[in-house]
Amino acid sequence: MQHTLVLLSMSGIGASLLYFTIFGIRKGIKALGEKPVALASGLFGAAIFLLGSLDILANLLSSGATPPSPPPIIRSDSNPVAVPASLPPERAASRLFAGPNQYPPADFAAYGIVAFPARPTTADRDRYIMICEAYVAVLPHASELDLPDSQQMVTVWPVSSDPAATRLNRQPRDEICDQAVDGYGLVVADEALRDATNEKAELNGRGPFLLAWSPSTQKGKPDSLVLVANLSNVTTSDEAKYRFIRWKKNILENADIWNPGWNVERVRTEMREWADQFGPQILSLFGGKP
Repeated sequence: MQHTLVLLSMSGIGASLLYFTIFGIRKGIKALGEKPVALASGLFGAAIFLLGSLDILANLLSSGATPPSPPPIIRSDSNPVAVPASLPPERAASRLFAGPNQYPPADFAAYGIVAFPARPTTADRDRYIMICEAYVAVLPHASELDLPDSQQMVTVWPVSSDPAATRLNRQPRDEICDQAVDGYGLVVADEALRDATNEKAELNGRGPFLLAWSPSTQKGKPDSLVLVANLSNVTTSDEAKYRFIRWKKNILENADIWNPGWNVERVRTEMREWADQFGPQILSLFGGKP
């Protein structure tokens, strides 16, 4: 098979050479009517060219050589694409209901809490429901994400008992908030508010306050930094949802701000943006060494 391919390839070369040979002879014949010397010269050149071509063909066939392969065609879709050796891990915001013995949750990259300074009353229960519905609507449950806890920044809604928290974590979204509000975990919230106050946090208003520590192990430690978002001026469902969206997108899922630890300059930039949009001292960072 290989020799056949060689012969076919060489026959193509031979055909080309023969063409040029015949071309030379015809030129010579044409010159016959002009000068006999031109005819003789043309025939002699054609003969030499033919003999040389046949000699080259004979040498190639006897040596078994194959003609060189054409260079490969490089298609645009075969160009190599630079891929980094490693990509930074994906981060995502999530939510979780936690009882007294489940808070703070373990293994999360960082965490926050929805901290009200009091339980709801008949006068303000609807507002608690509104805040809870925005919380549930904006933040996916930790179990919904295809990410390990170590890549989630979770915001906790505290509940008064561990069984109630476990039950709420399994319930459909539209069945959650009545129970989550009526069973609000004030003891856990008070502890978080106290830890923030110990870092000179100014917690003025009716709340709730979104409190966050990064890394999560810093909660309760002296000179730790705590981020506080004050939702006291939220009065409508749309305001509540948008505030949680900003908390989710601009804080929780912006790892440059909180991983590893709070990036003070980035937090200050975000604080100015919140102040411009929502009012002064809505987002604040407290604590740290003097």
